[in-house]
Amino acid sequence: MKKGAPIRITDDLFAIADAVRSVDPDYKIYYDKGKHRFEVYTGDPRSSVPIVIPYPRLDRRTVTYLRKTRVERMERLAEEIEAENARAERAALSRAKSEAEKALGEIL
Repeated sequence: MKKGAPIRITDDLFAIADAVRSVDPDYKIYYDKGKHRFEVYTGDPRSSVPIVIPYPRLDRRTVTYLRKTRVERMERLAEEIEAENARAERAALSRAKSEAEKALGEIL
């Protein structure tokens, strides 16, 4: 194995690899030694795009993350993102309005 080559994870102490395969039997977990991160592929890691796991170790969050980001959930995920963006925009507008009213009160 060349230096920095990804390591295939097929088994682990807490059975996370098994849980990941229960989400999708085609998922394959690798640890990229060069980038120090876990990646999940549905095909050959040399020719497919990884799902990068945003956690430093494999644990239940990995399974939850993979379930949440499945293609079948993309429409719902897009709705969640839009709702969160709308909430953030309303909060920003509310803060701007409060600051403007405060500034106007100081001027008057």
